Amino acid sequence: MHAKRVIISGTRRLLDDFFKVDEVRFSHERFDGSMSKEQRRLVLERGDAAAALLVDPDRRKVILVNQFRLPTREKSAGGGWILEAAAGMMRDDESAEQCLIREVHEETGYQVTRADPVATFFASPGGTTERIFLYCAEVRRANKTGQGGGDESEDIELVEIDLEDFFARLTARQFQDPKIIIAGQWLRDRRAKMPAETDTNQSRTYVFSFEGTDDRIIGIKTGNILAIRDVEVWVNSENTDMMMDRFFGHSISAAIRSHGAQKHENGISIIRDTIGEELAAEMGRRRFVMPATVLQTSAGELAKTHNVKRVLHVAAVKGSLGAGLSTTLDTIDTCVDNVLAVASAGRFRSILIPMLATGQGGFHVKDVAPRLVERALAHFKDASKAKLRSIYFLAYSLGDKDILEDTMLAAPGLRPAT
Repeated sequence: MHAKRVIISGTRRLLDDFFKVDEVRFSHERFDGSMSKEQRRLVLERGDAAAALLVDPDRRKVILVNQFRLPTREKSAGGGWILEAAAGMMRDDESAEQCLIREVHEETGYQVTRADPVATFFASPGGTTERIFLYCAEVRRANKTGQGGGDESEDIELVEIDLEDFFARLTARQFQDPKIIIAGQWLRDRRAKMPAETDTNQSRTYVFSFEGTDDRIIGIKTGNILAIRDVEVWVNSENTDMMMDRFFGHSISAAIRSHGAQKHENGISIIRDTIGEELAAEMGRRRFVMPATVLQTSAGELAKTHNVKRVLHVAAVKGSLGAGLSTTLDTIDTCVDNVLAVASAGRFRSILIPMLATGQGGFHVKDVAPRLVERALAHFKDASKAKLRSIYFLAYSLGDKDILEDTMLAAPGLRPAT
């Protein structure tokens, strides 16, 4: 869109105070190429502002400010008191980021540890030049170095809201501050990728009983797999070449390999690649296996540290030269059937299955989760095979957890365990 002509025929300042008001007479080029008639407008000049929706990721809290705003008294639900994102006017000598850090500390006492830009927008383009630089910023209890409350002319109350309650109130349209609404929607769009647990040593369990019994359950384990210490069998998703990830990778395969390895007495150096060597021995002279093949190894040191009795490696993704990695939903079904059958044949009581083929396989969790739960139900319904008593699925992110939970709530034969 190219700039059109604007002719300013006169400017007169009507108010020169904390805010400034100018009377401007102008004409502008119309969309048909002609010039408009001269018009008169009042323009409020109040400078630009920086604002942030504050999130404490450790405590899963959104932190808002509550204060009296006279212009909202007649129309706001709070009679003038309104929840807002922390915000303040930018000084001539500072950037939006510098203003944000200063204002957040003045109003809340928190030091910002991270700030992600959300949007820059005009507050009310029909009447004021003000732009708002909006962020979503992380703060933590350990970085609260001040009392907050604003300067001597302000009376600010901090309001903390649980993250899930915040999203529920956002959906219910309970907020009146556009900064909260815009940044809240931005945060909600990214919620699915947020870790289910901020503490890598923490995992929570959500349990659903099968057909009203307490002896067979399908459940969700959240967070890092290394935080889980009460499941006998771990499933490791591999490619058809069955080559585990390198020790310092960020995958489940890398975690199982590195933490299952025998360590030097310093606890760091690896003496023996226990699980990796056992898997290579199982492969023998083979370069690849068929999709959905399951190979077994011991748990190595994980038997001592995490009470794991067996690791089942399943070829969930097929690798092809020049074609990359791929799989099908039918292959995922067979993978689940096979690992459950092997675990039951070994008379193990519990098994942990990750979100198969949602990484390199390319499938979305919403496509995979229903298949995983369906196959778990089918396994329990076949009494001749079902030696397992607990089938868990690993949800690393909040999105994984939500999708799995919704799937289980909708599944016939499952109900939340009391």
